[in-house]
Amino acid sequence: MIIIWGSGLYGRTDEVPGLGYVATKFGHMWYIPLIPTESHFVIEQTGDGWRGAPVAMSGKSILLGWLRAALIVGVIAGAITTAVSFSGPLPSKGWEALIITVALVVALMMTKRMKFFTQASYARACHLADTIGFGDEARIIIDLAYGEISDQEAEFRLNEIGEDGQDAFEGNEEFETHAET
Repeated sequence: MIIIWGSGLYGRTDEVPGLGYVATKFGHMWYIPLIPTESHFVIEQTGDGWRGAPVAMSGKSILLGWLRAALIVGVIAGAITTAVSFSGPLPSKGWEALIITVALVVALMMTKRMKFFTQASYARACHLADTIGFGDEARIIIDLAYGEISDQEAEFRLNEIGEDGQDAFEGNEEFETHAET
């Protein structure tokens, strides 16, 4: 039997439009997140790694990591149960398994699409920006994304900070590049 283990980012949540999102690094076995080790604000993810800054452990990210994993395992088990039930002596039980499997798929899709699960509130976005030490440009991006300022106000503020302003990620030594394992 082959055992696949390592670590990876799971529980993507609290996305800040235009900047990044929060995810938690988990120790995994067979790609099922088991042990959360640290949460990060991820600004860039590539095929073989990611770049981000550590943040306080995110309970929401941890719970979403575990919930999504449980839903995926449930969908796989439900699909197998559905196939076996339809081919068995009582195919009517297959419909029950199918309905449960579809409900699990819908629940999984909801955790990936609903803003409640995916997007940070304005207050959370501002808190993350302050905690990480984003520059003035990042605050303008946040204010614009959440409708706190108009396009014209954002352009005015960006021109105001001009060359003297701090880029959204500039000067932040916290951002590190990590490789997937």
